[in-house]
Amino acid sequence: MRVFYVEENELRPYYVKLDNVDVPDSLKGFKRLYATSSSDLIKEIKTLFKLKKDLTINLWSNSNYTGRRLDILEEIPKEDEFIYARVVECCEI
Repeated sequence: MRVFYVEENELRPYYVKLDNVDVPDSLKGFKRLYATSSSDLIKEIKTLFKLKKDLTINLWSNSNYTGRRLDILEEIPKEDEFIYARVVECCEI
């Protein structure tokens, strides 16, 4: 398997879906966010979905938990542009 990494500090688009929290219709489905790292992407997710800053979010490369966890990586591999975000502590927006 070939893994491609982006240049350090390169701002790139990710398509993120928050899939375990009820969100308004306008925020359902994949939303495009720009980030330079997994931690930067988590900050963008919390801002977009108006989540509490202290919530823990996991980033996954697949919707059924069989993919890779991306939030534990410093750099997200280039092929993982569609990301499923999961709030560890469930909440309502």
